[in-house]
Amino acid sequence: MTSDSSLPVIGIRCDWDECLRGRDKEAWISYKYRAQPSVTGYLKLKDGKITSTEGFVVTRYTGKSVTIKHEASGTTTVFVAPLVSFPLHNRSCTRISVTSGGLGLSSGSQGELQIWETQRGVIRRTLEGHVGDIYQCLWFPSDVVVLGGGADWRTRIWCAQTGKCPVTLTGHTAPVTDMVIVERGRNVITTSKDGSARLWDVGESKCLAILCELTSSITCCVITSSNQLELPPCNELRSEREIGTAGKVLAIGCEDGTLLLITIEARAELARKILPAAVTAFSLLGNDTLAVGLENGQIHQISITKHLKTLRIIHESNSPVRALLGLDRLLLAGLTDGVCIGYPVPLSSKESIPPVRLQLTGSDFEPINDLASDGRGHVYVGARDGCVRKYQMGEILNEIYS
Repeated sequence: MTSDSSLPVIGIRCDWDECLRGRDKEAWISYKYRAQPSVTGYLKLKDGKITSTEGFVVTRYTGKSVTIKHEASGTTTVFVAPLVSFPLHNRSCTRISVTSGGLGLSSGSQGELQIWETQRGVIRRTLEGHVGDIYQCLWFPSDVVVLGGGADWRTRIWCAQTGKCPVTLTGHTAPVTDMVIVERGRNVITTSKDGSARLWDVGESKCLAILCELTSSITCCVITSSNQLELPPCNELRSEREIGTAGKVLAIGCEDGTLLLITIEARAELARKILPAAVTAFSLLGNDTLAVGLENGQIHQISITKHLKTLRIIHESNSPVRALLGLDRLLLAGLTDGVCIGYPVPLSSKESIPPVRLQLTGSDFEPINDLASDGRGHVYVGARDGCVRKYQMGEILNEIYS
């Protein structure tokens, strides 16, 4: 196991790109080692040339991105400003999901779901029905049906074209915290603060099985499959309404730090691990590796196929992790302090993460609640200020990997 925790987090003013084009043509920058006070410097733009105060070196500037090296640690950070910011919610944007076909879905803390165009941010439809916070929302693979669940204990399914909600899944006795879609969407799985994970038949609005009942609140889940996992046989006859669960594994994270693997078809526990803080976010790094974000700011890279063995721990900030997104060989983390930071993750767990970081800027210390990719080179970031910010990633990823 390797541990990456000795490098500082380099910071920059959230609207640095506008400041450098403005009257003063300067913006603050900083560096901060974990559990230590931050040290501040400045960037200045004069006669087309950008300079920095002592201790920092600017190696590249394009107007929408700036690359800064902290000389003492050798850490290089590529800061990227958003292409555009969409103010879609009056209060917090809690979750986002996007399609490759140009549509976005985002949820708010007032029970609303917005369907919008990813090109211009134009709201196509507002879906109403939930009461209170929505903790997760997803597009079905068809891109015409959406799913939402939240504080009202319910999971609702809407037709995105008509705005009608023909299906409501009820049975949880506490808020619905997360959900996954099984293959094409005949079945879905939901998790809840009541400690249970439930498998549902969407067509008949029926709970097919309770996959687990835990004493702690479940915070997040993800579904995967691996040909390297030896799964127990299913000895019981399952409903013909259960489709696509064979070979699938559900990973569950809990408020008490429990990480659990369950084989869905056999309803059997495969592995369990206790982590040092509440599990707050998941992202798959391929089928066999799971990135796990914790309340204490740690990110654990864990092998699904090696009995939940921890391969690497990233701990450069104490700010709680709220969202994770695996993007090729880059792991993006959205933090409570408003930082959205990317780590290039080596293929081998024996290698240390190189001292290069990516930061998606724009959030003025507002918590980053969710991250999504459209699979076409764009990343979308939802924050507590109600905005969804869109970023172009193509050339930036080449710079990170070079």
